[in-house]
Amino acid sequence: MPTRVLTISKPYVSASNRKKFEIMSRSSEWEIGLICPNKWANIEYESSLSEKDSGYWSRQLPIKFNGKNHFHFYLGLKRAIAEFKPDILNVEEEHYSFVTYQVFKIAKSMKIPCLFFAWQNIHKRYPLPFRMIEQYVFRNSALAVVGNDSAEASIRLKGYKGEFFHVPQVGVDISMYQRTTPAMKANARSLLGIDPDTFVVLGAGRIVEEKGFQTLIDAATHLLHRNVKILILGSGSYFETLQSLVDRHKLQSRVTLIPFVPSTEMPKYFKASDVMCLPSLTRANWKEQGPTRVISEAMASGINVLVSDSGELPSVVDDAGLTFREGNPKDLASKIERMMDSDSLRQELIQIALDRVNRKFSAEAVAKKNLEMFDLVKTKLNVRSH
Repeated sequence: MPTRVLTISKPYVSASNRKKFEIMSRSSEWEIGLICPNKWANIEYESSLSEKDSGYWSRQLPIKFNGKNHFHFYLGLKRAIAEFKPDILNVEEEHYSFVTYQVFKIAKSMKIPCLFFAWQNIHKRYPLPFRMIEQYVFRNSALAVVGNDSAEASIRLKGYKGEFFHVPQVGVDISMYQRTTPAMKANARSLLGIDPDTFVVLGAGRIVEEKGFQTLIDAATHLLHRNVKILILGSGSYFETLQSLVDRHKLQSRVTLIPFVPSTEMPKYFKASDVMCLPSLTRANWKEQGPTRVISEAMASGINVLVSDSGELPSVVDDAGLTFREGNPKDLASKIERMMDSDSLRQELIQIALDRVNRKFSAEAVAKKNLEMFDLVKTKLNVRSH
């Protein structure tokens, strides 16, 4: 009998994030299930054409406190878990979140081993009740799954005594991306109304202060002598502030802000771009945590990546891209110019990035690591299949 593993997590409202489940379900040794919200923040669950033939069981449930990262919880969750009858529960949420506590309480009542996933790379002492939640989760977890070394170090300091497993959370669906050719770039730019000779820098993600897109806009003021166009895609509380910054610097012809774009439409923006930039800023309560989707997708698309030195970003990109000092628009502008002026450098970095994303961040690589992780739990706890 195959071992039944049920994952519960919010990122999978995006169709491009679910490829790993399709890949894992191809193994006859495992029955794979997924529960995610029917909506997260302003993102409705994205259906995909291959969903009916995906091979894994899935349910989308309503949640309370939509968009509240560590406060949300599911309605009808226990009933859905009972329907799937998992042998292992995998909640890909931080150890101090209400939803993690919800899943762990259900797991304990149903006598199912449960895992949690941690990105949090800043050591914090949480207020009640979050401190009680994390200790409950630590006591009852079969395994701690982490996306970076800093998360493991923090959890150890907080008293977790169990085993750890390192794996990126999502993985890039390589089939959605192709190495961008000159013809593909010209066509994408034509569709978006971008001059074919312009050097295009793309930024994408949550539009909040800590993502640092204001640094990218400020960098544009140092590039007025060059034919550079900056596209920033996303939505969030900082959108109007960024637009005001563009207007104040009179950069309307140089910088374009585009509200939320579905994940399935991102490939056309990658094709139109030369460089993907993530200019994150470290804050007292936050720093970039790991292999963000947009960077991995850019690598898979064969465009260059340029990141700040915030948190885990330098270790994610390694020698596959360039790094600049966070919050320093002059340094960012100089790195953009360096890429503009050296086609040989750009081609070398693209090749390194393609190899790196296939080995470490592709959906195939992440699916393989996930099955190794589930097998570890199965062997360790002598889990018996239903």
